[in-house]
Amino acid sequence: MATSSHCFADKLLPLMQADGSFSDLKYGQDGSKSFSEHGRRLSCFGYNHILNNGDYTDNLTLCFNYITYDAPPNPDTNWWAHVIGVPTDMWQGAVLSKNIIETSLMNDFLDRWWVNTTYGPIWNHDRHDDSMAGGNLAPRAYLTEVEGHLRGRPDERHQSVKQVVRNELVLRDGWTGSGFRADGCLHQHCLKGNYTTHGQRWLNHTIQVPYAHTYGKEFLKWMSELLSWYTDTSVDFEADTVEGIYGAYLECTQWLFRGQSAEPTNAGRFITGGND
Repeated sequence: MATSSHCFADKLLPLMQADGSFSDLKYGQDGSKSFSEHGRRLSCFGYNHILNNGDYTDNLTLCFNYITYDAPPNPDTNWWAHVIGVPTDMWQGAVLSKNIIETSLMNDFLDRWWVNTTYGPIWNHDRHDDSMAGGNLAPRAYLTEVEGHLRGRPDERHQSVKQVVRNELVLRDGWTGSGFRADGCLHQHCLKGNYTTHGQRWLNHTIQVPYAHTYGKEFLKWMSELLSWYTDTSVDFEADTVEGIYGAYLECTQWLFRGQSAEPTNAGRFITGGND
């Protein structure tokens, strides 16, 4: 997740140009890198405006205007960068600027970077594939809840998130073999074919363990923080969903690590396809 406190806004001012861009960034020429860095700088200005008694209203307005209306398209060919990577580096700046920039500018910013990305919206309730399961689902749920609060319509988005997350944690009904399975373990990019590789004795689903344990960690990180937002409120997640995230850790993820390595058990305790 982006950090907004470890920065010095005054050091950014010499790099800022009249249109709200930064002279050292190569927008549209280095994949998502410059867009993400611009997002981190938004959070830097916002943090220093609120907590360090600076006045960066004009800077924030210019920077949001540029990234919303004038920045070139993101040429990154990885869908993840569009719907998870870049928004992850932008959400803190947006939250910190909610009461600083105009509402219309904020909504247009969200339309561009949360809704109308090259690969579709961050939140796609009806998309039933790996991109909306497991370690991909959690940050997308988190980021869409942020969007709901920024637009002043948190309830409708929250209800959708609750439904999809419950499907993941309680029903353990991941899409296309990804997400939490009936055996209590998370699978992501780790269920492969007939479970053999080039005639060798290895199992494909254990070869892909590094992917699965990383996605499991991402899921727990994002989802545990999101659940904490609503604890003991009238819109809290259902009790079985909350219990589900404890189960996701206790039944599988805590056993995955031995020092810096991931254990093959991360691929699950199943014999067939994760349902037994």
